[in-house]
Amino acid sequence: MKKLLIISLLGLIPFSLVAKDIKVCIDDDWFPYTFVKDGKAVGVHVDIVRKSIEDLGDSVEFDPLPWKRCLKLGKLGNYDAIMSASYKDDRAKFAFYPDDAKNNKRSKGRIDQVEHMLIVKSDDSYEFNNNWSTIPQPVGVGGLGSSITKTIETNTKSGIFSMLMTNRVKSVALNPILANDFSTNGKFKGKLKINKIPLRSKSYHIIFSKKGKVNKIKREEIWNSLEKTREDTEFMVHTFKKYEK
Repeated sequence: MKKLLIISLLGLIPFSLVAKDIKVCIDDDWFPYTFVKDGKAVGVHVDIVRKSIEDLGDSVEFDPLPWKRCLKLGKLGNYDAIMSASYKDDRAKFAFYPDDAKNNKRSKGRIDQVEHMLIVKSDDSYEFNNNWSTIPQPVGVGGLGSSITKTIETNTKSGIFSMLMTNRVKSVALNPILANDFSTNGKFKGKLKINKIPLRSKSYHIIFSKKGKVNKIKREEIWNSLEKTREDTEFMVHTFKKYEK
């Protein structure tokens, strides 16, 4: 009788509470967020999602493929999840997003807010006001590339700021994690001003196939875990620095 009771109770335990391997398809060519190195899936978003899922006691497997193929296979249910995806109505037809993904520009359940801030020297009065034509140029870039009219790239982020200090570039575009770290630590501390309005900003998510095995409880757990991971400043800075060119 006791044995039957135990079996019955186990049947009531939500499947999401059982550790399992979650299969995720990622874009194979989106440096530094998701890409392939030495035949392995790597990147900022890979590290963030891996930590968030493993913190829950689950395991995760990442397969890097061309983005359109990821979407197609996710739609068919060949993968439990796809990343990293911004919100689109057509994707929401076959995949689950966090509840606030459509209407919140900074979704709580996001992997990361992919954005770039404009940085000038601390004594520069310039303030970005969404008018790209006013951006002080040339611009030292850290991943934004040709989106700005005239850009200069260097091998390291530190090199970009050295160029800013010597006026070889007039501004720098960089993600806020590294921008804040450079402005508060090391040789550039107190020498940089980060403009308040981002040049670009969009939430990117891990989305779950409606034909996959990850149920609602587990999806919510993962999205909540992602929020906790993003609040780990030391981890986030380390992760972004890890993929500096």
